[in-house]
Amino acid sequence: MEEGGYGTSHSHPDSEHFLLVISGELELRNDREIHRAPAGAGVLVYPGDVHEVINVNQGPTEYYVIYSPPRK
Repeated sequence: MEEGGYGTSHSHPDSEHFLLVISGELELRNDREIHRAPAGAGVLVYPGDVHEVINVNQGPTEYYVIYSPPRK
């Protein structure tokens, strides 16, 4: 994700997903809290949780998203 990039608020009603930050730093927000996830950290998002992701790094941030069950 490019510097200053973000994903708008959304949810995945039928799957949970795990975000693993490879480099940089993300901020994940839901309707209850805000989490900072630096490189090496991961965050689990439960099915139906409304959330958004923001790149708070000075530069790009690389991360993986793993869905369960897998998206079709």
